[in-house]
Amino acid sequence: MRKRKRVFAFYRYTECDSMAAYLEGMARKGWHFSGWRLGMIFEKGEPENTEYAVEVFPKGSEDDRRPEADAEEYGEYCEAAGWKLVDSRKKFCVFRKIREDAVPIVTEEERIENVCKAEFRYRLKRLPCLLFGTWMSWMNFLTGRAENWLFSNLMMTTFLLLNLLVVMEVGKLAGLAVWSFQKKRKWKAGIVPFFGSRNRIVCCWQRLRVIAYGIPLAMITVVFGITGEYGFMAALLGMIFLLFALEAGIEFLRPEREIRWLLELVVSFVILFGFVIAWIALVVAETESEEQQNRTISVDMGQSEEADLAVESFEEQESIFGTRQYIRGDYTVDTEQGRQAGEITVFVYESPYPWILQFLWGEQTDGASGSEEQAEELEALRVQTEHRDGWRRDVVLYQEQLLVVEDSDSLAEPYGLRIFENYLDH
Repeated sequence: MRKRKRVFAFYRYTECDSMAAYLEGMARKGWHFSGWRLGMIFEKGEPENTEYAVEVFPKGSEDDRRPEADAEEYGEYCEAAGWKLVDSRKKFCVFRKIREDAVPIVTEEERIENVCKAEFRYRLKRLPCLLFGTWMSWMNFLTGRAENWLFSNLMMTTFLLLNLLVVMEVGKLAGLAVWSFQKKRKWKAGIVPFFGSRNRIVCCWQRLRVIAYGIPLAMITVVFGITGEYGFMAALLGMIFLLFALEAGIEFLRPEREIRWLLELVVSFVILFGFVIAWIALVVAETESEEQQNRTISVDMGQSEEADLAVESFEEQESIFGTRQYIRGDYTVDTEQGRQAGEITVFVYESPYPWILQFLWGEQTDGASGSEEQAEELEALRVQTEHRDGWRRDVVLYQEQLLVVEDSDSLAEPYGLRIFENYLDH
């Protein structure tokens, strides 16, 4: 029969009474709380009606994983009042009643103040980073090219996830403000507040929070998997795994506050440096792979004309909205007038959603209607041609495709557009 067990149950400061009730219930079953070490540790003993008090220590820190000097001094003060400090973590202090005539550790008014301040500070500590990340994503979204978002599952997922997290955190702060107001109002009415829930479901709910933390990670992993970015997925998962391992190690070893800060700083720097190196290596490998794909393609132009397209750069993105291809290269065309050469840059957008292509048309043409004559000639919905700084730019809208071709403007005919029309047809 085992004499020790570990329980992964996590409580908020607003649930300190529920935590105390849970510890008392475990004591009645013969499992007595001995402290934290990568979870809550319980030791087997005789069933007892032990009374616990879980208090929020104002001088504690979110970085504390063991009783620091202030908490130990606080424990000595409480022991004189009939309460023995069992253990502390973050701002939590767990006391066991050792005298029948023990007096309350703090007044109910002080308890309400301590709990509310600790929970508010915990929530506010997480919000600035989320707000900054969301603001940066909005700036990128509003000032960047729309297709960078439309054809990237990762960017869309990150954008939506950040906004969702901000809404959730703001909602939690608003809910906490209402909760605090209600608790203080009840106390003024003479009702002693209970922090948490009086039923036993709370502990089970706390265990479920561990699963909830993995939802954003699962979403990002799925996105990388769908898009085929397995190298980036492995690098990200590796970094997250190491960070979790670091936190688990800290929770198990429970170093002092200063040592924990130093350990986290050094290890986090090493992990981040390794992740950046791995990311760069993956990008270089991907670039080399694309360069190896460079090839010369022969395209039948009809009318006894043939073109050679030397692809120098090729990129492709795919999302739930469709695909985007970027192609850059040089071409040569054998014509009756002789050999013609030019440079070409092409964007090919494909989507089953007409509104996506209509939106991209507006982005690429500044909302111009286009030439009906050219559209009829090319069997397209819309066509716009623009000449600028020695370049010819054609934007062609088809039923499920948008073609943007930038070609040398020194040639008599738009060979670049004809090349890609024939290339895509085949």
